[in-house]
Amino acid sequence: MGSPLGAASTTRKKAKELAPEDLAILVDAVEAAIRREGFVRKAALGKLDVPPSWRGPVLEALARRGLEVDAKGARVPIEEQLAVRLAAQHIPLKKAGTFVPGATPKRVGEAVQALLRSGRAMLIVRATELVLARESATDTLTPEDMARLERTLGGVLKAAALARRKGAALLRADVATVLAGFAESRAARAAREAESSRREALAPAKEADVLAAIERVRNDVGLSFVPDVVRALAPASTAAVHAALVAASRAGRVELHPEGGMGRLSAEDLALCVPGPQDSRLSWTRRIGGAA
Repeated sequence: MGSPLGAASTTRKKAKELAPEDLAILVDAVEAAIRREGFVRKAALGKLDVPPSWRGPVLEALARRGLEVDAKGARVPIEEQLAVRLAAQHIPLKKAGTFVPGATPKRVGEAVQALLRSGRAMLIVRATELVLARESATDTLTPEDMARLERTLGGVLKAAALARRKGAALLRADVATVLAGFAESRAARAAREAESSRREALAPAKEADVLAAIERVRNDVGLSFVPDVVRALAPASTAAVHAALVAASRAGRVELHPEGGMGRLSAEDLALCVPGPQDSRLSWTRRIGGAA
């Protein structure tokens, strides 16, 4: 049986004989373990086949690769670990350290503040607890919404207190109606507002406004150029003005006439004319019976 001294001598010899390519292989292996576990203690480097004499060079190489190295060991940067966690879940602020093995509370706090400053995370309140969340994936109330919510809840609480004093009750539907606007998500609100805008754009302009615009842009022979009518009614949409003109024409209050020569219209004017039969463009209009 060989002596322990002989074995140690062999280990030192092997360590001394490690070539640069051996160091690269060791660093790759240790980095893979750190990426997998999040943190590897210095004392555990031996289990990863890192000889004691090469621990310093390995740790230096890991630091150059962007990993955090301290007296305890090496880890994936705390900010990076928290950001990865935030992509999947919210993190209770008081428990953030449990998601970063081996990190001190001070370093975890610094990493949290860095995430908040950079906009990669934000603080929200769940029940009565502060929680770290990924800002881009979080639908929250704006400061204006929160001020309005406080006022609204104040009114609800007063109503509840009155009901309790008088032995009365509150309708659930009333409470739900008051709070419904705060529960609507940003996506739902945006979709609702877009649909409302779409309907407004498709709705005919007011006939009185259209007739007044026809009078304002009328030429010397009593005709009004439809593109000028559309421009006079901005910001009403072209479709809204066209719908009002067609409705007034069907009601016998205006006439619509086609352009005598399509080539005389610019592309902009052509787009503002009312579409007519057989791909024609109705470019002129006049009121029947004159101004009111």
